[in-house]
Amino acid sequence: MENEKKLSDDQSFGTYIREQRIVNREGIISGYQDNKNVIIDKNFDYDVSNTRKPVYMVRGKSLTKAQLMEILSNEEPLFDGWSDGDSEIRGKRGQTSGLLGNCFYRNGADGPSAFLFSDGTLGGNFLESLYPSPEEILPKWIEFGLKYDFLDMAVGYTDQNEGMCQLCSDIITDEENAAPQAFCDMKAHKKCDKLKDFIDKYRDVDDVQSKDSYEHLFFHNFDTRLSHVGLVNRVKLTISISGGKIRVMFGSKAVDEFKKYYNKYNDDDLVAMYDGRVFKDSGWHIFGQNFIKECFRYKKLPEKCYDIAVDKGLISPVPVDAKIVTADFIKNEHEKMIEKLGLKGAFPL
Repeated sequence: MENEKKLSDDQSFGTYIREQRIVNREGIISGYQDNKNVIIDKNFDYDVSNTRKPVYMVRGKSLTKAQLMEILSNEEPLFDGWSDGDSEIRGKRGQTSGLLGNCFYRNGADGPSAFLFSDGTLGGNFLESLYPSPEEILPKWIEFGLKYDFLDMAVGYTDQNEGMCQLCSDIITDEENAAPQAFCDMKAHKKCDKLKDFIDKYRDVDDVQSKDSYEHLFFHNFDTRLSHVGLVNRVKLTISISGGKIRVMFGSKAVDEFKKYYNKYNDDDLVAMYDGRVFKDSGWHIFGQNFIKECFRYKKLPEKCYDIAVDKGLISPVPVDAKIVTADFIKNEHEKMIEKLGLKGAFPL
C-alpha cells in the first residue's frame, strides 16, 4: 500500500513489523484520547497478534428482551437496506455488525454462532482472524460498547491458537503427533479419561437420531472445541464494557479483569452453548421465527420481510416448533447427559 513504509535493504522484517505496530498503537490511542469513556493501557502486549487464530471469550450480564432486540435490530444487516419491504435486503455492514456471528444467516454457515441468545444470555467462545492486529480487534469492540450503555461484559483474547484440545492424546488416539495438553493440570487429564469412550463413540455416528442428541452434539467435535477452564489464564487482552465506558488492558491486568467477569457471569453448565457445539449440524436455532419477525416490526418493517428473506435464500427457514437454544434448555440437556452417561464429576472441563 502507498501509505505503508517500504522495507529498506538492511531492514529486517521483524524490525519493520515492530515499527508498524508502534504506528498502529499510537493511532488507536490518539483516536480515543479525547473520549473520557475510553481508557486504553499504553503497555500494549502483542501476544494475541502473534497468535495464528486466537481464541477469545465473551462473558457478561444477561440482557432484557428489549435490550437484546435493540442490539440485534440495529447491528444485524438483515434488518437494514429494505426498500418498500422487498429489495436491497442486505445493508452495508458497519464496524460492529460482524461481532454477532451468524445469528440468522444459516445457509452455508459452519455452525452459526453469536454471544447473544433469545433468553438474554450473553456469552460465547470464538476464533479471531489470522494474526489479528490491535486495529482489527479494538475499534469494533470499543464502538460496540459506546453504543449501548446498558452492557456489562468483558471480552478476553488469549494467546491460544484455535482450541486447547487439538492434538491432545487425552482426546485423540489416532494422531501421530498427539501429546498430552501441556496447559492442563492432572485433574483435567483425569476428567478426560472419563470422556474418551464417548468421544470415540460419537466421533462417527451413522444413526440419524443419535446425531440430534445432545451427547452427540457435545462430543462429536470435542477435539476442536473452543471451551476450556484453563483459557482464563491465557488471556492477554481484555476489553471490559460497562455503563458505556470501555477499558482495554493487557498482560496480567487483562487476566485479572477478565476473571472478574468470568467468575461473575460464566456458567459451567452452559459450556456447549458458549462453544456453539450444539448448533453445528443440528436443527436447533439461536432465535425463533417469531423473534426475528419482532425485530422486523421493531424496525417498522412488515413481517413479510422474514418470508422474503427466506425465499431469497438469505436465511434458512426456522420452523415454528424449532428447538431454540436457551440457558434453561441447555442446562436441562446437560444434566440429562451427565445422568445418562454416568459423568458426574467430569465437568467443568
